[in-house]
Amino acid sequence: MLIQIRVFLFIVLFFASSLVVFGQFGNGGAKAIKKLQQTETIVILGYSEAYNDAIKEAFELHWSFTKVKFISGPQYKEYCSNSRYSFVHLFTIEDWQLSDEEYDDVGIALGGNCRTGPTDMIAYANMEVWDPTYYRLECKRAVQFMQTYLEMGLRENLPSENEVETTALYAKRQQEMHGKTLYFGKEDLMEEVRKVSEIQKYYTKDVQLEDQLSIDRAAWKETPDILYTTFVFDIEGYSYHLVIQAEGNQILYATPTKWSQGYLVGKKILRKFDDF
Repeated sequence: MLIQIRVFLFIVLFFASSLVVFGQFGNGGAKAIKKLQQTETIVILGYSEAYNDAIKEAFELHWSFTKVKFISGPQYKEYCSNSRYSFVHLFTIEDWQLSDEEYDDVGIALGGNCRTGPTDMIAYANMEVWDPTYYRLECKRAVQFMQTYLEMGLRENLPSENEVETTALYAKRQQEMHGKTLYFGKEDLMEEVRKVSEIQKYYTKDVQLEDQLSIDRAAWKETPDILYTTFVFDIEGYSYHLVIQAEGNQILYATPTKWSQGYLVGKKILRKFDDF
């Protein structure tokens, strides 16, 4: 969803035909990432035909961190106890802020344990799809988010518990927002800032309001010089806001949010986005 995106990490309330973009964080740190890099990654299929097609395409086109192959769900028991493999799973994270909300995530875990859970995910991305046609976009971003996180984790020698460190690393990239236009859909904003004139009282750089389809299209095409925002959850259900560069779907900024700010961008978040 991460980056995504549960980017590690990474869901928003929005209208029925759309999906939530996520970023990611992860568990295990550089030590586990090094082990992961030595494995062959097995992507488990079987959730739905739309998901299967989308996740295969995403790994074939956007993943280079490990070798990859695809298996059906029933084949998992043939491989799961072997530490030579890593596995891509779908799993659920509960939102501690709203007790009736659960979100699907895609993540990657080391083999050798057939009873894998959310806390075993070395990298993961939030994923919520309301329309099956959106799986292509969401899976693409999830894979891009996870690969970026894994590369960063190795480079920065991240510890096993790394939400604070990862957030700080993304925040260091905030200068890269300079000269790019930040896109919002009205459904992403609190009512008090649903006009460009109101947004610019707090975020003083270039900003534009667009329909969600246009923003999703820019993310799919990786359009240069466009930024968009997303809301994500970590493994424990705590929320973060991200700013994503559409080109490469790179996370350029991350900040933790309180539940009251979580689903919609308001004045406080806009001020944080503006601080570069």
